Amino acid sequence: QVLNYHLGFLGNKYKVDSPFWNMSREEALFWYLEHGGKPEAIYDTMSCYGVTPNHCGKCKSCLKKVITLEYCDLDINKIKWDSDPFKWEYISTYIQRIKNGEYNSYGQKRINPVITVMTKHGLW
Repeated sequence: QVLNYHLGFLGNKYKVDSPFWNMSREEALFWYLEHGGKPEAIYDTMSCYGVTPNHCGKCKSCLKKVITLEYCDLDINKIKWDSDPFKWEYISTYIQRIKNGEYNSYGQKRINPVITVMTKHGLW
């Protein structure tokens, strides 16, 4: 929406749209898999903020990825992690912030996978 605002402001007649904007990461991944997408392609993606060839396991992007993969029943061990994302020291702060309502604007469909996966790992 912000991009479209700026494109219009600049006089651009094109509009950027995506069927995924209103989906959570998990919903988008389920959609991809239900429409014939290969899990192997997901394992090959890189979303880490780090600078190593592997996923660092210690950034918010890695945390979001591991939660999404686990929630969607994909094998998180097929990702090359430099460290276990579930042992990242920030997780306790993240969980506390969710419990304090700091992420309420995200909506339950984005919070529920976090709760489910963290509970499964005994972290909730």
